[in-house]
Amino acid sequence: MTKAAITDGDYTTSWAAEEKAREAWVTVDLQKECEVSGVMLSDAPWHRTKAFDLEGRVDGQWKKIAEGTTIGDRFDLSYVPVKARLFRLNIRHATDTPTLAEFQLFGK
Repeated sequence: MTKAAITDGDYTTSWAAEEKAREAWVTVDLQKECEVSGVMLSDAPWHRTKAFDLEGRVDGQWKKIAEGTTIGDRFDLSYVPVKARLFRLNIRHATDTPTLAEFQLFGK
């Protein structure tokens, strides 16, 4: 269960936080600034997420792009474009160890 699993396009692989954690975050580095206006998340098959924030690192600060509750098998969200290199999913509450199967970002 490695961080690379969240961007591999394979829903059967996943990332997990430390076992005792009930909150955690994971970051995707696009290697250069890109304009991003959508995200697809999956916390399949366990669906443990109960509160989360999606953030982008803008001008050296984390900026909240969106927030939500459950993620489920597939959570798609479009939003006003954000130009950043780093994007973070901050899981604020999970019912058990936070996990994530996919974290895909989309631009124009």
